[in-house]
Amino acid sequence: MLVFFRIILAIQCVVLVSACQSPHVLFDRKATALNLTAGVIETSLFSHRVYRNNRKPHGKIHIYIAGDGLPWTAGIIPSRDPTPRMPLVLSLIKQDRSAALILGRPCYHGLYNNPLCDASLWTNRRYSSVIVDSMEQAIEALSRQYQSAEIVLVGYSGGGALAVLLAERIPYTTAVITIGANLNTDAWTQYHRLLPLSGSINPVDRPNLPETLIQKHYVGQLDEVMPASLIETYTRSHLSSELLVVDNFKHRCCWENIWTQIIKAIP
Repeated sequence: MLVFFRIILAIQCVVLVSACQSPHVLFDRKATALNLTAGVIETSLFSHRVYRNNRKPHGKIHIYIAGDGLPWTAGIIPSRDPTPRMPLVLSLIKQDRSAALILGRPCYHGLYNNPLCDASLWTNRRYSSVIVDSMEQAIEALSRQYQSAEIVLVGYSGGGALAVLLAERIPYTTAVITIGANLNTDAWTQYHRLLPLSGSINPVDRPNLPETLIQKHYVGQLDEVMPASLIETYTRSHLSSELLVVDNFKHRCCWENIWTQIIKAIP
C-alpha cells in the first residue's frame, strides 16, 4: 500500500511540474525531440525564434508560421506567454522533406523581454504592421542565409493570416498554403462575438496576390474555430486563391494524415 501511494505521489508531482512549465519551454523540447535546430534571428524591431530541419535548400525553403497560441488567459487577461500549447506545425514540419523552418512571431517563444513587447502584439494587434514588418525582415535574412531564390509560406490558423500578409510583401514567394486560416478577422470576431482585432491588418481587405502565386487554403468541414464560410469570404474576393474543404477534418484534426500529399503537390 505504501508503494502504491508513493507511485501516486510521484505521478502527481510529474503532472504539477509539467503544468508549471512555460509553453515556450515545452515547445522547445518538442522541437528538439524532432531534431530541429533552434536559433534566433534579429531584426531592427524584434528577435524571432527559428527552428530548422537542416535539409539542403536547393533554391527553395518552406517557412511555417504557427497559430496564435494563447493570446488570452481565461478570455480576459493577456497571456504572459502566448506560445502555442499544441503546435500543429511541429507535426507538419517533421514530414517535410524540403528545407524547412518554423519562424516564431515577435515576443513568442520566451522572447518577451523586449521593451516593445506590449501584450497588444499577441492580442488585438497580433496581425499588425509592426509584426509583419519584423517577420518580413526575418524572412529576408533567412533567405540570404539559405541563398534561396524562392519561398513557400505555410500558415496554420492565425499563422495563415500572417502568411498571406507576408506574401504580399515578399516578391519571391511562390506559394502560400494555409490550414484553417483567419483570412477575414472582422467576420471571425463577429462570428465568435469577440472584441475586434483593432490595430491588425485584415487579409480580406488587401489587394489580390499575383496570379502566378499559388494560394491553397485548406479548412476542415467540421472546423468550428474557423468555419469554411469565413475563409470563403476571402477566396471569393481574391480570385487567384483556392478554397479546399476536407471532409470530417476539424481545426486541429487530422492534418498530419494528409500533409505529405499536400506539401509534395507544391511545385
